[in-house]
Amino acid sequence: MTQINTSMVVDRGPPAMVPIKRVSGLLKSRQ
Repeated sequence: MTQINTSMVVDRGPPAMVPIKRVSGLLKSRQ
C-alpha cells in the first residue's frame, strides 16, 4: 500500500519528491 501511494506522489512531479520524504516518515511512524 505504501509503495502505491509513493508511486502516485512521484507521478505527480519532481516537487512531490520533497513531501514524499515527509509522507514516508509519517507512514513509517504509523507502522
